[in-house]
Amino acid sequence: MRDERGSGTVLIMAAIIIGCLLAVALLGGGAYSARLQQVSQAADLVAISAAEKDCAAAKGVAERNQVKLESCQYHGDAFDQVVSVTVAADFAIFGLSHQVTQLAYAGRLAK
Repeated sequence: MRDERGSGTVLIMAAIIIGCLLAVALLGGGAYSARLQQVSQAADLVAISAAEKDCAAAKGVAERNQVKLESCQYHGDAFDQVVSVTVAADFAIFGLSHQVTQLAYAGRLAK
């Protein structure tokens, strides 16, 4: 019969390593989800600002919300206008960097 002393230690160490990797993945996913939500809310604010005023005002709102306004376009006619904006922000965790981008729409009826 083979000697199986120490096999429990190896199994426990493997379980600990797997648990740590899972915890890191969950933390990273949670942080990414939170940043995505922040950027989405900022995109909505920027779109509303562009619909109420203009794209220059929307750029200021984007800067105050720590996102970059990548595009601001008006669609529609003289009575019904919709503005679409795209904002981006950097996301970095564990030394890895990724750019988060969100698109938002807002509209208004001409007065």
